[in-house]
Amino acid sequence: MLCSFAVSLCISKLELHKDTEQYAKINEAIKNVGYKLKSDVIQYSIVKYETGHFIYKHNHIPDAPSYLTCVIQMSDGDDYEGGDLLYWIDGEKNVVDRNIGFGIIMSPDIDHEVTLITNGTRYSFVLFLELFKIEPLFNKAMI
Repeated sequence: MLCSFAVSLCISKLELHKDTEQYAKINEAIKNVGYKLKSDVIQYSIVKYETGHFIYKHNHIPDAPSYLTCVIQMSDGDDYEGGDLLYWIDGEKNVVDRNIGFGIIMSPDIDHEVTLITNGTRYSFVLFLELFKIEPLFNKAMI
C-alpha cells in the first residue's frame, strides 16, 4: 500500500535544549544561512520511512508559521532503495547526499519530495523552525 506521506513512525515533540551540544550544532548550521536560534528549546522529529512510503512534491508556503525546514540524513544510503530527498531551485532538480549527517535547510518556498522507498528503511531528523524561534543575523534592509 502506498501512502501520500511518509510518516509510519514519527516521534514528535522531542526537544533540544540550549545547553546541549546538539542545539549548538543546529544553531551553527542555521547561522550558515543567515539566522540564529532565539528559543531556549527547539522541537524536532525522527521520521521513519519504510517500503511503500514517500512524500509528494510540496513546499511549506501554505503551512505558516514554518519558516525554515531542516532535514538531516540518519540512515546509511545503502540501507534502503529509493527514498531520495529531492528539491528544486529555479526549476532545476537536485538530490540531497544520502550519507549519514548530510542534509538541507530550506526556506518555505522550496519544492521538495521524498521518492518512493522500494526496499529497506530510511530515518531522518526533521526540524521546522518558526519565525518566533529564529532571528536574522543581518538587517534585510539595504540602503
